[in-house]
Amino acid sequence: MSNLKVVQLLPELNIGGVERGTKDFSKALIDKGHKSIVISNGGIFEKDIINDGGEHIKLPIHKKNPHALFLSKQLKSIYEREKPDIVHVRSRMPAWINFLAFKKMSIKPLLVSTFHGLYSTPFYSQVMAKVDHTIAISNTVQNDIVDTYKASESMITTIRR
Repeated sequence: MSNLKVVQLLPELNIGGVERGTKDFSKALIDKGHKSIVISNGGIFEKDIINDGGEHIKLPIHKKNPHALFLSKQLKSIYEREKPDIVHVRSRMPAWINFLAFKKMSIKPLLVSTFHGLYSTPFYSQVMAKVDHTIAISNTVQNDIVDTYKASESMITTIRR
């Protein structure tokens, strides 16, 4: 398998399961000879990502307000410069910013999302299902993705936490 360049998007790199999973996945990618880029507002795990051989790009995609959507232009520029093979969105606001960036791109990387739980606002959350493939953290989450967002079961992989 050729080396991949994988971008992970999440709000911040502070304490939590999503953050630890991002850090661990970044290290696993580096250990396998791939390139890992994490885009977030930074946090305590930022140093770990860099020390493990990954790259961190600081972008304030953690703010849950409509003005954050304007970051899509910067994100598109990062994608055009970095040319990732895969983009992995791990949170809804970064996923919306990514959605707008992708709309402006002619060549798009493979897009993956992880549903880390059950989301209470389907309209806001639907962007997590508008991807090439989805990861669910449990059978319950997988069933909710299928029922709520009408996603095909064949486009979902369940990786239990």
